[in-house]
Amino acid sequence: MLNQSATAWCSVLSKALPNRVFRENSTAYNLSVSSYWARQETELRPACVVAACATHEVAKAIHTLTILNRNESCPFAIRAGGHGKSGASSSQGGVVIDLSAMSAVTVNHGRGTVTVGVGAKWAEVYAALDPLNITVPGARSADVGVGGLTLAGGIGYLFPRIGLTVNNIIDVEMVLASGKVVHTSSPQHEDIGIAVRGGTNNFGVATAIEIASSNLTGTWGGTSIYSIDTAPQQLQAIHDFTADSDFDEYATALLSFGYSGGQAAAINNIVYTSSVSSAPQKLRRFVEIPALYSTLRPASMSDIAHETAAASPHGFRQATFTLTLINDLEVTSEAFALWNSSWPPLAAVPGLSLSFSLEPFPRIALDKTGNDVLNLRAGSEPLLVYLLSATWLNEENDDVVYSTAHDLLRRTEHVAVARNKLHPFKYIGYAHHTQNPLAGYGADNVGFMRRVSHKYDPEQLFQRAVGGGFKLSEAGV
Repeated sequence: MLNQSATAWCSVLSKALPNRVFRENSTAYNLSVSSYWARQETELRPACVVAACATHEVAKAIHTLTILNRNESCPFAIRAGGHGKSGASSSQGGVVIDLSAMSAVTVNHGRGTVTVGVGAKWAEVYAALDPLNITVPGARSADVGVGGLTLAGGIGYLFPRIGLTVNNIIDVEMVLASGKVVHTSSPQHEDIGIAVRGGTNNFGVATAIEIASSNLTGTWGGTSIYSIDTAPQQLQAIHDFTADSDFDEYATALLSFGYSGGQAAAINNIVYTSSVSSAPQKLRRFVEIPALYSTLRPASMSDIAHETAAASPHGFRQATFTLTLINDLEVTSEAFALWNSSWPPLAAVPGLSLSFSLEPFPRIALDKTGNDVLNLRAGSEPLLVYLLSATWLNEENDDVVYSTAHDLLRRTEHVAVARNKLHPFKYIGYAHHTQNPLAGYGADNVGFMRRVSHKYDPEQLFQRAVGGGFKLSEAGV
């Protein structure tokens, strides 16, 4: 049952935006609520969904919500692609601003850029750009949304070559709490343009993002699955790949160890973002390990992204946690041993998948970061982002899965700290809501972000009323 206030909020929004506000049991409402990636999100029941189709509609909705929040708390969430975890882009009993219809992909040939609506998924972006032999730095998975990934930082296959997605942003069209629409490429809005690069939903609602494009003449890669017994070889390979002082900027690798369906395995996702017919030299260290199954081949970016998405389907409960490690073989070997002893007690959990991944941040890639708030410095030692992922079916298993994951993360962090190999960065797109990734941005960056927040959002609407993400008011630095 909705409370009277929630019913009133939705009525006010309906008057401001006729035919755009949908309530429970309507077709549009049900489609929106059921289309999230994580099952926890589909279980939430907002009071109503505002299905915005244009920036001026978002502006009217936000202006209305600002007024409503002056009298009482009217919580709302911003949903772009819907690939977040529990509570990231939905609101139990509140309002959801659904931007999924704002998904246009426009190639600006004269500018060498692509403008993408934040509601698009990367599948739509790659499908539009592959035939033109160009691309933009986006997600590994076709099913991830443009808005969430980009404003979190954006790790993808082009990272060593041109940096993170945020490092290639030209402009963000944003709706402020006042309902005003600004463009971050404007000199008077340069500050919010920097703050939003890693600042997620702390400043306003992004509606479209212009990203610099790059040539892409071909792509080679895929997924290889190995016996878990190859773990020592895999860990050596990812260490050497990450540490390579003569790094090939077209090469990327992601090493994972996963348990699912009664079996544990090693998985490599390797991609080369140039036209080749077989494994380039820098990726041969992975290919030379005998695989049980492999899809390595010349393929389009779309093909590879869809393959990645198929490994993480909709309809499951999801949780992710993250750390960043300074590249060190002893630490990653201990991290593997800890993970390998953590999954057997969970083997009876229906639908369980428990994995951890190591994502290289080589020096050549770190040198291409900057002009953001992430606190990743050029010249830094090579890093590995540690991603712990849990997938399962039933709410009744939440406690045991969460407690196991928290304990594994804590013990892995302890190993890294003991060897002085823990980096403060926590990728906000992977962080669990119990973590504090903003603290890793550093006191100077968080202070800057708070000043920008108060300048553009003096009533602090996006700190007080917007659920999901990580709030500057809770950063603790």
